[in-house]
Amino acid sequence: MIAAIALAGVPAARAGNPGDWLGSRYINFDNTNRGAVYDASYGATLLPDGGVLMVGRGQPSHATHYGFGVVMLDARLFPNGNFGSGSGKRLYSVEAMPGGASMAVAVTRQLVGKFVVCGRAYSSDTSNEYQVAVLRIMPDGTPDSSFGTNGRAIFNAVPGHTGTHLLCRSVVTLTNGSILVAGEGYYDDGSSSPVYGGFVARLDANGTLDPNFSGNGTIFHGTLGSSVIAPLWYAMAVDSSNRIYLAGHGTIDVSGNPIPAYLVARLHANGSLDTSYTGGTGFLATNYTSSPLESDAAYAIHLLPDNSAYVAGADNVPDPANGHYGMSLLRLTADGFLQGSFGTSGRAMADFQQDGHFDSANALTIQPDGSIVLAGTSSGATNVDDLALARFNPDGTLDTGFGNYQPGMSLYSTGKPIDVKSVVFSPRSGELIVTGSFTNPDVSYASAFMASRFEADDTELIFADGFE
Repeated sequence: MIAAIALAGVPAARAGNPGDWLGSRYINFDNTNRGAVYDASYGATLLPDGGVLMVGRGQPSHATHYGFGVVMLDARLFPNGNFGSGSGKRLYSVEAMPGGASMAVAVTRQLVGKFVVCGRAYSSDTSNEYQVAVLRIMPDGTPDSSFGTNGRAIFNAVPGHTGTHLLCRSVVTLTNGSILVAGEGYYDDGSSSPVYGGFVARLDANGTLDPNFSGNGTIFHGTLGSSVIAPLWYAMAVDSSNRIYLAGHGTIDVSGNPIPAYLVARLHANGSLDTSYTGGTGFLATNYTSSPLESDAAYAIHLLPDNSAYVAGADNVPDPANGHYGMSLLRLTADGFLQGSFGTSGRAMADFQQDGHFDSANALTIQPDGSIVLAGTSSGATNVDDLALARFNPDGTLDTGFGNYQPGMSLYSTGKPIDVKSVVFSPRSGELIVTGSFTNPDVSYASAFMASRFEADDTELIFADGFE
């Protein structure tokens, strides 16, 4: 079903204004169970035809549990009829025991055209556990029978421990067909408090854990060095030598206080910490807040050909009256240090200064001219998250030719919560495609997959909103 809907408070598209909104599409997996559907998209990848494949949490008809939800849209953001038996969407069960909250969070496309999706699955053989789940599907959406069991590989990334609650947040495929996954979670070590940290695992092309990686195929970081507690991995990239770059969040000691920090680490291809990175430690932990109640974190990383990197997230903006967060962008050298010539001492900020006092960059993409686009959310006066975009020049200054809200910044409000998780630049259309989740204001669905198109150059495009 496709119906026209209006987005309250969203500016009408203006031809030739970079950052203008062009239209959106919203997708649910059950069009009958209205008012009780909590579908949500957490990741996406660009397709060769300019469309996107979105992954997330999908709720089967009249069910109380969730599965891996996958949606394929064409370049116009219409359902791709070549996927999911013509519907453009498909739900996958990745657990043997109903009742869990399985979800897909990240996806990548292999050179052979298959898609690898990762997330978590509710475990049926142990009590109340979530394990890492990896699904490989063919271009038409059917599970790849040559991978794992019926296209699925489910495993404990902390072997020998129980009480695991693990979530895969990033997936990368290597040229030999191997698959790297990274994420965060915790396990029970028998004490009164669970052990929090991040994990990395490598699977062979057939879906089995690779024993050449860290001895058993997985590694769990409960600490990093002697200074970082509970490193949580939210994003990952791999260079031409198969070294692994991890970005996320950790806790460091500052004058005796536990303080949240941006965290970027590099591992060798075998999973060991690469201590040549950042001059001996193997990681960069940097904070911009002095309060343990706040949460500096990196949510996206983009590796450049020379192994320097952009890292995006959220961190504290100095504001004595309120104290709030802005979108942040770090530029790292190939050795893992902040590049001083970028922004202010290696850091650039986009502060939307809304009353909700919380902006976050959850994704980034690089345009052909080297501009860096951040996508995320900004909290308004009623603490409802709006869709937010910011574009920076290569030197870290905001691009004043972009934006409808402030120079370099665009803001779009529906009056209902939006959660942005991905942004890609489509060379075919010259547009930005932003994906995530949306609470529909006109139809009583609790939440839905969302994909939106935005001007990225001076092209005039027309697109009518629709709900599917």
